Amino acid sequence: MSASIENKIRKLPVDMQRETEDFVDFLLEKASNGTEGPVRERKLGLMRGTVNYMAPDFDAPLEIFHEHMGIITKDEKITCYEVETQW
Repeated sequence: MSASIENKIRKLPVDMQRETEDFVDFLLEKASNGTEGPVRERKLGLMRGTVNYMAPDFDAPLEIFHEHMGIITKDEKITCYEVETQW
């Protein structure tokens, strides 16, 4: 297999041969480390105190979902229960 790879690399232009060599060096370094990359441990609380403002209705249902959720607004005259029972 190594002879076929060498033949293929020889057919490449010189700049691509250098790029291939760099890539092989990268793969060898990756294999010697035994990991796919540095694994950093997450630290909790790094963003604590950075939120300066949160709307009072932050967790309120969005209006676009009112019909789906069956929430009645002031302008509506019939409720979802009435709509279901009319059928």
